[in-house]
Order: sequence, then C-alpha cells, then structure tokens
Amino acid sequence: MMNPHGAQHAVDTSNLPIITQEELSQHNSDTDLWVSINGLVYDVTNFKHKAGRQVILQQAGSDISGSFNKFHGYLNPNGLPNVVLKGRFQPQSRQPLRPSAPKSSSTGGPPPRPPQISHPSNRRPPAEKPPASSPPQADESASDLPISLEDQSSKP
Repeated sequence: MMNPHGAQHAVDTSNLPIITQEELSQHNSDTDLWVSINGLVYDVTNFKHKAGRQVILQQAGSDISGSFNKFHGYLNPNGLPNVVLKGRFQPQSRQPLRPSAPKSSSTGGPPPRPPQISHPSNRRPPAEKPPASSPPQADESASDLPISLEDQSSKP
C-alpha cells in the first residue's frame, strides 16, 4: 500500500539497530536532529516542515508519536523527503525481570498481610438489634414456659 508520497508502509526493521532514549536524546540540535515516531527513529535534520523549523526543534531528540499521529497520522515518515530511517526505538533500558521472593517474618512464615481498610461508603449499616424479649407475665401458664427445674429433676 502506498502513501501520498509514494513510499510503502511496510518496512523491514529487523536489521535496524536499537536506539535507546539516551542515544535519541543526544540528537537534539539544529544540525543533528532525530525523533522517534511509532517505534522507529528518524534523522530529520534536513527535513523542511511546512510550519517551520521551530516545530521540529521543540521536540528534537524525543518520541513525537503523539503529535505526529494527531496531525500527520495519514503519512508514512519513510516517504517524506529528507527523512532518514536510523533504527528501532527502545524507550528505556530493559533489565531482565527477576521474581522477588516474598520476605518472611522472623517466625519463618509468610510476611504479614496488610490490614484491610474499608472506605466508609462501602461499609454496611449496623444491623438492627431485635427487640429484647420481656420476661413472662404472671398470668402465663407453666406450659408456655421453657422446661422448668422440676422437669429436669425428674429426667434420669
């Protein structure tokens, strides 16, 4: 597929060098100006921007993917005149991840769990207490009452 400037969108980047953020940031002058666009680094030192040189200089040596895509997303930088593809962009140095072992407490067990903190809006309202039952009245019959002491003494 071709863009308006005649360049193909598909570019084989497998053989391009990796360019780190540190290296990219060193190319930030009017005579040595690199930018990163969508994971690729371009030398735009000799590129003439329609809005003027200052537009590119303000972002020299940085990743400009956001602003490029906002204003020129329909373009492929590889097809722009005086733009040279330099490499693949690696935003930060990647260190191999090492799983960290959980720290054990002095007792040899797993580390203590942090206390659970509940936001007031997530708390349930306190449960209503059932009304206290009143003691039986004098006119109630003994059959309505729980087992009496006499009944317990007659059981084996």
